[in-house]
Amino acid sequence: MNIYQKLQILIFLCIPLVLIFPAHSQNQDAPAVSQEQKDLDFADGLYQRGMYESAAQQYMEFIRRYPAGANRGIALFRQGESLYQLSLSLNKTNPVQAKVQLLKARIVFSDLIKAFPTGERIHDALLRHGELSYKLDDARSGLESLLRVIKESKDNTLLEAALFYAGRSYETEGKSAEAEQKYRQIRDTYPKGEFAAFSTYLLAELLAKNGKTENAVNLLNDLWKNPEKYGQQQGAALLDEVQLRCAQLLYNLDRFSEAAQIYQNFVQTHPSGENIAKAKYGAAWAEYRQGNDAKALEIAGTLQKQSLPEDLAAGIVFLQGTCAYRQQLYDQAIRFFREIIADPNAGDYRDRSWYQLAWAYYLSNQYDLAIRECQNLLRQTLPASLSGNLHFLLGQTYARLKQYEDAVNELRIVRQLDPQGEYAEESLYLMADLLYRLEQFQESGRMFEQFYETYRTSKRAKEALSWACNAFFADKDFPRAIQTADLLLTTFSDFENKEETVYRKALALYQLKEYEKALAAFDDLLRFPEKTSKKSEALYWMAYIHELKSDHKTASSTYGRLLKEFPKFENRNDVILRKALCDYHEKDFAAAFQGFITLLDTETASKLPAEVLFWMVFFAEEQNNREQALRITDRIFSLSDRPSVRERAYVAKGNQLVSLKRWEDAITNADHFFTTFPESKFKAEIFWSKAKSLEGLGQKEKSLECYDKSLAEYQKIGSPDAPFEATLYVDRGRLLESLNRPEEALESFLRVAIIYDHPELTPEAMYRGIRCHLAVNEKNEALILYQELKQRYTDSTWNQKAKEEFSAIMDQEE
Repeated sequence: MNIYQKLQILIFLCIPLVLIFPAHSQNQDAPAVSQEQKDLDFADGLYQRGMYESAAQQYMEFIRRYPAGANRGIALFRQGESLYQLSLSLNKTNPVQAKVQLLKARIVFSDLIKAFPTGERIHDALLRHGELSYKLDDARSGLESLLRVIKESKDNTLLEAALFYAGRSYETEGKSAEAEQKYRQIRDTYPKGEFAAFSTYLLAELLAKNGKTENAVNLLNDLWKNPEKYGQQQGAALLDEVQLRCAQLLYNLDRFSEAAQIYQNFVQTHPSGENIAKAKYGAAWAEYRQGNDAKALEIAGTLQKQSLPEDLAAGIVFLQGTCAYRQQLYDQAIRFFREIIADPNAGDYRDRSWYQLAWAYYLSNQYDLAIRECQNLLRQTLPASLSGNLHFLLGQTYARLKQYEDAVNELRIVRQLDPQGEYAEESLYLMADLLYRLEQFQESGRMFEQFYETYRTSKRAKEALSWACNAFFADKDFPRAIQTADLLLTTFSDFENKEETVYRKALALYQLKEYEKALAAFDDLLRFPEKTSKKSEALYWMAYIHELKSDHKTASSTYGRLLKEFPKFENRNDVILRKALCDYHEKDFAAAFQGFITLLDTETASKLPAEVLFWMVFFAEEQNNREQALRITDRIFSLSDRPSVRERAYVAKGNQLVSLKRWEDAITNADHFFTTFPESKFKAEIFWSKAKSLEGLGQKEKSLECYDKSLAEYQKIGSPDAPFEATLYVDRGRLLESLNRPEEALESFLRVAIIYDHPELTPEAMYRGIRCHLAVNEKNEALILYQELKQRYTDSTWNQKAKEEFSAIMDQEE
């Protein structure tokens, strides 16, 4: 059972909503209890005794019998809770039926919400509806209910649960940012709440999934080491999973020593249990990755006595074989690798073992001879020197035929038969070269080093050491690549590939995340007199390292230098993009925008995140460059097929077309939108753009219809943006005013004047409201609104305009 399954079980039991049942007095003088109350008490009694199925049926019968009764809302809520509790009781024994009861419960809570939208238990019902929707894999249907609880409820228990299920629902919908925000809110607001520990774990998983593994590790470390901070008791099942997950993430970060410590701590504190094998497995691999082969073998030896899943069993045998191989215990390695090869469930380990088995056979001198003619000759009794020469010839032949593996086999025989013979030096160098071509970089590097140590006076000594550096780098043995490069640079003041060696050393330091040393090495490369491609690459990597260090200012400057000094740099557009992103981080928005706009019509534009493209639209709008904003919006359509991105692009395009008074284009854009996204949450914005365009074309009645539709759609989604809703009302009021319908216009203006406090829209609405009041001869009301405008928005131009137009009339009224 994985952690999410365990969490699901725990969460099912976390938040029982309290049902408050009335206690009736047994006093004989008390008023008689009605039959309706008796029926409700009977259902309540069934619920209190855990007879949930009967209780649910009785509540349903009660609702049928008293459809207009005062207790209908209470009965509906308790019916839903009965079905919910029935589902919990069936969850282990009959999960299918348990899900059926959850579906029934959600229907009941939905009916309750519709029938009693402001009832006493509305927030409890909304929470249950959202929770059940998530548990029924229909998170989207329940999000609105959960968000309403978060917005309206004052009950901390309900709020915390609603935040949690909203986070889980957002995760289900793939909205990581929103889910992260909810989990963080739980941690900040309810640090020891029911869901604090769960939310911390889920937040860590989100961070790890989004590449913020270091942050995830910090959270998990704090959770399992300090459970009391999260309201958890030592020994809680969740903490075991958290500890192991923390170790796994550290392993993924190549922090093997820390991972090994956590795994071993788990083993020490958990002498038995279902996770002990997993912990030992992780500890063995962490020791192996540190090069502690003996320790890894020791742990693996104890683990074999444990019961392991098939994939872990193959993995641990592979580890044993690899450790034996690295300790040159080839017979043992061969035995382990053979065991894996014979295992039908070994998976990927099977092929990897075959590769290592081949090397183990090679290093234990178990390999075939080649070409038939040479074999015939070698069957004769020959001197060692001649045999060595023949094998060298075979090796040369295979090399020319590009049969490099066979060539290497023959050259190894040369080294064994006649290590000091005629072709000893040449065979060693050629063998190292062929191994490099075979991408057997570690062995190739060792042989190139061996050549340098053995033949230091050879003309090829410098070349061999240079190729050794290249081989270690290709093998990702970066410490050894750096060591070899330093030896080469200090031993030989000048050689043909010096610039390449410095470059590889700098890259190796970068790979080891020794960024300061890498920057220094790249800077050394810049001091070479020639203006070569390696210098441009050095500038690129220096800028990128500064970017990794979050020094976006220096990164931007370095990218700029690269663009200036190397105008024909191969990846120029990529550099422009990276510089613009750095400028964006530094809030140098003008420079960032200039960089992004340069790339807009290039293939590199496909690398621009959607959020950056929409920011460009916003920035162009701020600069009052609507044509450019429209151009960016059109480019978004050509860059992205994602419905969510194109949906927003339609909205942005509509706004630009309205601002440019391209009314017919805006209407066409709106019609395309409605065809493509008939259920969009942005319908209000599109209706607005169509309304403005129809108004601009003089089709005022049709425009009014669109304003009304826009308002209706916006209110459906809860009117999340007050300024936009205020804009809708003001635009609608202006239109009605132009149609000489002041009474209807007045209603729109008064809504803005009363509900919103917008520095521009509210005073305008007040001014226009005064005008409409006067138009329908409501002078007292006009005076009240006039005085409010003077008091609330003294410095507004609309107040000044009102004084100029209405002061004489208002003075008479006063």
